[in-house]
Amino acid sequence: MLNARPSGIARYVTGLLGGLQALRGDDTPLELVQLWRLSRWRRRHLLRTGVGLAQQAWVDGIWPLQRRYDVVHATAHRLPRWDGCAKVVTVHDVYAAVGINYHAPVERERQLARYRELAARADRVICVSENTRRDFLRHFDFDPARTHVIHHGIDTELQPRPPSVLASIRARYAVPDPFLLVFGSRAENKNIPRLLQAYARSGVAADYRLMVAGPMRDADRQRFLEDVAALGLSGRVLVPGYVPDADVPLLYAAASAFLFPSTYEGFGLPILEAMACGTPVLTSTGGACPEVAGGHAVLVDPLCVDDIARGIREVLAMPQARREAALAYAQTKTWIETARQTLAVYRLAIADRGSARRP
Repeated sequence: MLNARPSGIARYVTGLLGGLQALRGDDTPLELVQLWRLSRWRRRHLLRTGVGLAQQAWVDGIWPLQRRYDVVHATAHRLPRWDGCAKVVTVHDVYAAVGINYHAPVERERQLARYRELAARADRVICVSENTRRDFLRHFDFDPARTHVIHHGIDTELQPRPPSVLASIRARYAVPDPFLLVFGSRAENKNIPRLLQAYARSGVAADYRLMVAGPMRDADRQRFLEDVAALGLSGRVLVPGYVPDADVPLLYAAASAFLFPSTYEGFGLPILEAMACGTPVLTSTGGACPEVAGGHAVLVDPLCVDDIARGIREVLAMPQARREAALAYAQTKTWIETARQTLAVYRLAIADRGSARRP
């Protein structure tokens, strides 16, 4: 499930594996099951998204290996059809259940069926936020006592940078100082149309350019630029497209503020990433965003353009002490801690299976 342009789930897998590797000296023996070389993760297409039945068949096809392991961790919403070991699954969001980002009924029903299956077969469920846990339990039948909230960590390269580095990244992307940063797409929950309108109304467009970074299909890019022109923002909004991983921390650090007014997020990792780079964050009251922000971001109503505009002005005026508090908070979110809590869930799942086998 990793590819050359890693999604949030792929970043979770990579971060968790790194944390588990760091804990190899823990009191429980740990084997990282690899059907590939870990050093090649970032360059390999392992389980390609969209494969569907073929992907499931590949996972199920290695069932003879199951007896070697005490626990299998499915890091996305799909469990292998194995019965000989404990099963842990991570739930990142329940978009399909809450009606976010699913327009085709057949696609939505397919995803709902996967949730129902994992609820029926998992021994333990890890939810990436308390908000995701509540939504999962609201829509699916699963024992609340067997759910666990474990937040994501952040990568160590996410940190403030010296002025010379910031000047270099601005020059590379031809973006003037100051600017506002958005990492987004045309996905419904990313709320880009309202954000554009709010930027136009905020009164800051004359002084702050807006960079909307991230891959867009040609048709989406064209519609986006038409929206920009209709709002009178031509020349004020930059659309660089896909940004390499190595440049992401630099752009976070170079921005005057990071804007993330999503209508719904299962977690919202960019909130922590921007904070870790010392950049003030605007996010929303939608989904897990307030939980992840931990009181260190400007919160807005994602459905109200005027409130987002108010938030843009407020985040640019964030006091230095609050910025420093946000940085310190983000630095507490490590993948080693995520891995440590995940190992504890593995032990519980194994104990569940042991208890079930005893007469």
